Amino acid sequence: MAALPNIITLVYGFCFFVSVVENAIMPGTRAVRWELFQNLDLSWNDVSTFCHSQDGHMATPNTRLALNGLGQQAAQWFSPWGSSPSAEFWIGLHSAKAGAHPNVWEKDCSLQDRKIQLWSAREPNYKDTDLCIRVYPGNSMGQLVWKTWKCNQEYAVVCEYEQGICTYEALLDKTMTSQANATARGYVNDVTTCWDLCLGLRVGDQECIAAVFNELRGDCEMFLGDQILEESSAAVSDDAGSTLLLRRCFSGE
Repeated sequence: MAALPNIITLVYGFCFFVSVVENAIMPGTRAVRWELFQNLDLSWNDVSTFCHSQDGHMATPNTRLALNGLGQQAAQWFSPWGSSPSAEFWIGLHSAKAGAHPNVWEKDCSLQDRKIQLWSAREPNYKDTDLCIRVYPGNSMGQLVWKTWKCNQEYAVVCEYEQGICTYEALLDKTMTSQANATARGYVNDVTTCWDLCLGLRVGDQECIAAVFNELRGDCEMFLGDQILEESSAAVSDDAGSTLLLRRCFSGE
């Protein structure tokens, strides 16, 4: 007998499961744009409705790379960081029903990868009443953590818009420093193939954030991490003949 299809219904922002979803796990980090709507605080359901009216969805920081990227953006929105309660805002993570572990995303009713849990200390808690998830400043450096709360509470509104596959910034005659050990190596003929290998590399909550292609050697070195690197990073150094590919996934306004 053929397996029954996964059936998921989205009602008022929440995902209700008719059959058990086994394979609807979110993939690796994709490119997105985030938008903060100034001076607008809404309940979780109202944020979902509002974001869909804007042709987007609620923020979906379902990987550590995405959560750190959102934290860097939020640090620009709420300056000084964490100085205002409005620095907290709803994300699309929620519980499908009271008492359940909050592991469902509003975006497409996919499940959070159990190997990637980004909770604040002693969370999730109060699973019978606190079914929705907000992000909260974990420190003064723009780090965010997940926290449960009652869905009718009002917080700042952040919407997310899909931008496709993460791209790269190519830096000629650059490489990674010797302190940044390559996680994997492949032998390729061009930059595009090197980047495709990088995008497919993911170990636990770490993803490929940079790759170095050397045409003379015909190799591609890949580096894992959980935060987007900038050209000014101490991990970047000079190396004639190499091309450094830095992952680019996020933008905000």
